[in-house]
Amino acid sequence: MQKKIIIAIIINVIILSAGLGIIGHLTINQSIDRSLHSRLTLAGIIANNVDLLLERSLNRLYDISLSGKIDLKDNNWKPEKEALQIAYQYSIFSDGIFLMDKTGNVVLTYPSRLENHENLLSNPYVSKIIMEGKPVISDIHTVEPTGKKVIYAMVPLKSKHGDIVGVVGGEIDPTSFRLSQSIEGMPREPNTYLEIIDSHGIIIVSNNPKRVFLSSDHNRFMENLIAQKKPEIRTCHRCHSGAGGKGDERSTDILAFAPLKMAHWGVSIIQPEKDVFAPSEKLRTTFIAFSLGSIGIALIIAIGMSKS
Repeated sequence: MQKKIIIAIIINVIILSAGLGIIGHLTINQSIDRSLHSRLTLAGIIANNVDLLLERSLNRLYDISLSGKIDLKDNNWKPEKEALQIAYQYSIFSDGIFLMDKTGNVVLTYPSRLENHENLLSNPYVSKIIMEGKPVISDIHTVEPTGKKVIYAMVPLKSKHGDIVGVVGGEIDPTSFRLSQSIEGMPREPNTYLEIIDSHGIIIVSNNPKRVFLSSDHNRFMENLIAQKKPEIRTCHRCHSGAGGKGDERSTDILAFAPLKMAHWGVSIIQPEKDVFAPSEKLRTTFIAFSLGSIGIALIIAIGMSKS
C-alpha cells in the first residue's frame, strides 16, 4: 500500500512538473518575443521621426522650386535670395541652401559663400537628380579638399512652365543637433548602440559620438537591408577589444533594423544578447526554482503520508 501511494504521488508530481514546464516555456517565449518586438518598434519610431524631419525639409526646398518666383536668366536675384533666406530659417540645412543651373553650376547660396560659382555636376547625386528629376537625399559626402562631411538634400528646380531648369539643394551638417535629437529622447540601455546609418554602412548619428562617420560593424548586411527597405531583427556577432587590450573577443548581439522612406538610410539598435534576454533568463530561473521547490515539497508530503 505504501508503494502505491508513493507511486501515485510521484505520478502527480510529474504531471504537475510537466504542466509547470509547459507554462514556463510559453511564458518565457512570450517574454523573449516582447523584448525583440520592443526593440524593432523603437527602431521604427526613430526611423519615422527622421523621415518626418527630412520630409519637412524637402518641402521647404519644394516651396522654392514651385513658388514661380525663380528665374535664373532675368539677372534679378532679389526674389531668389528672399526665397532661400525663408527656407533656410525653417529647415535643417544648417550649412546653407543653394540654387544650381542645369549644367551643375551653383549660381546662388544662402548664406552667401565665396565659392558660389563651383560646379557640382561631378557629384553623382547632382547628376542623378538632373537626369531623373526626382528628389534626392545623399549619403555622407566628403567635400574635397577640405574633408568636410555633408549631406545633400535636393529637389528639381522648375520654371513657371514646369520645365526642369536646375536644382534647389540644402546642405545638412551630420553632426547638427537637429539630426542627433532624433535619438536623444529615446529610451536607452547600457551597452546599446542606437544609430542612423547611410546606404554604405557609414554611421551618421550614434548615441556614442566616437562611432560617428565610422563604418558599421555590420555594414554589408545593413546595405542589403537598406536597399530592400526591409525591417529586420536577428542575432549577430561583434568583435571588440578584450580586457587589457589583448586580442579580440566576440559577443553575440541582437540587431534591430528599420529602414527610412525618405532616404536610403536605416536605423539600427545593437545590444548584447545577454542584456536583451536578461528578464527572460530571470523568469526562467524563477520557474525552475519554483518547480523544484514544488516537487521537493510534494515528495516530502508523499513520504510522510505513506508512513502514516
